[in-house]
Amino acid sequence: MLDFCFNVIFGNCETCDMDYSVLDDMQLLRFLQEENEEAFAEIYNRHWKRIYTLALSYLKSPEAAQDVVQDVFVKIWMNKENLLHVKEFKPYVFVTARNLIISSLRNTIFYVSLDPDEQVEEELLLPERQLSYKESVNLLHRAIELLPPQQQRAYKLSRDEGMRYEEIAQEMGISKLTVRTHMTNALSFIRKYLIDNAVHPIVLMSLLLLKK
Repeated sequence: MLDFCFNVIFGNCETCDMDYSVLDDMQLLRFLQEENEEAFAEIYNRHWKRIYTLALSYLKSPEAAQDVVQDVFVKIWMNKENLLHVKEFKPYVFVTARNLIISSLRNTIFYVSLDPDEQVEEELLLPERQLSYKESVNLLHRAIELLPPQQQRAYKLSRDEGMRYEEIAQEMGISKLTVRTHMTNALSFIRKYLIDNAVHPIVLMSLLLLKK
């Protein structure tokens, strides 16, 4: 996958004597300003697997997940001049990936069919059969506000900051198991709330990636 992404962006990297693995993300971004391919390689190595896993969990397609990984790092490469203004790089990567996944999920709404040989299920395209996406987002916000305080905080740290359960546990001063329980209960409540309010299942999947 690393070679795949590199070939898309700028071809194969040349070897370098410097050990970029000892640098933090912000140091790597400074090298990236100079179009340093080795620094880009290290950034890729650190973050691609998490992006791929997240994308695969929602898109259910290795090919689609790989496309998200590729698009994230193309965006990073193309936007490298502005990245030093990013306060925290890990949440930036997470938000970029999340937005691409949401875009992919939203696009599938217009290509849903009953089976591969049938035409698009037209009823999905009828305005009277759908809530607007804005209405659905408002419902998500309402559901989040209805969560108990600890569940709400865990959910926001996960969705807004892109934190892993270990990081959330440290931030909240609770165990990883308790974080997992909070997230399971929060997601279960939000799903039920959105389904009860007639949010389409595909829209539901994208909404659960949104930050408040």
